Amino acid sequence: MNQEVEVNEQIIIVAAIDADGCALHKNKKGTVVGKNAPLIEHVVATHHTYAETKPKSVKLNGYVTIISNRQSENLDKMNAQRNNNGSFFPAIQDIHKKLKRRVKSFATLKLFY
Repeated sequence: MNQEVEVNEQIIIVAAIDADGCALHKNKKGTVVGKNAPLIEHVVATHHTYAETKPKSVKLNGYVTIISNRQSENLDKMNAQRNNNGSFFPAIQDIHKKLKRRVKSFATLKLFY
């Protein structure tokens, strides 16, 4: 007996951003989006490359997440004071807003606690 099995494939792109060593550059001036323009452009370009080259039957999902010890309000405040570079949560939300405007199918921001 032959049975056809439907295969649901997807490509998942994850951009994992660190706070103090990456997004909150102390040695660069400007907004968090401006400071991270090369990173944002890379994420956008990667997404578009996959979107243009994947088979139509394959779903494409993109996520922006943080890999930082700033995974709670208390840890974020402690690191912001110690590093003198502000809260990471508004910064990552600004990056996400920029990506969502530029890449329609980018999914919501994921914060892991």
